Amino acid sequence: MAASENLVKAGSSIIVGDSDCNPTAGLGLAGTETINCDFLNFLTATWLSTAKMSFATPWGRLWRVVAGFEFDAAPTAGKTVNFFIGYSNSATAANNNPANLSGASLNPYVGYGAAAADALEASKQLIPIGSLVCTADADVQIGEVGLIAPTAERAMIVMFNDSGQTIADTDGVETSIHIIEVINEGQ
Repeated sequence: MAASENLVKAGSSIIVGDSDCNPTAGLGLAGTETINCDFLNFLTATWLSTAKMSFATPWGRLWRVVAGFEFDAAPTAGKTVNFFIGYSNSATAANNNPANLSGASLNPYVGYGAAAADALEASKQLIPIGSLVCTADADVQIGEVGLIAPTAERAMIVMFNDSGQTIADTDGVETSIHIIEVINEGQ
């Protein structure tokens, strides 16, 4: 009897970025944005949410979240950009969203109010994904953020920039988030 193998391969991708997202080979994650999010001047100590995205039906069971961010200046080593996710079963941007997410693009996130503390409180109604842990380098920083297992067809990602530096201060070319389906194949 032949031994069976469980192989893994990359499936479809969702790329969250600026409309000018077009990383230079070797400097950022390759690809063109499929979900728009304005990363330009994503200040430290602020929140940002993506537009509502669709994993398509049927969607994969497991997805990798990888971030590539271009910082204004070198962040402090060990500082982070924190990622959360909220799922929705509605295709309409503003409907059925947790934590008062708007589902719209180009959207700073404020939770249920206008103060930074409101976003922090509301983020507890979201699922933590993980963090991009920064190095003390003014380069495009690419890192694994975490894995997600979608519980609904649609979702929005929320980020808190705790890096100590502005992200994408002049353009969003090298700044993007890649959400990559992980497919298990038995042989």
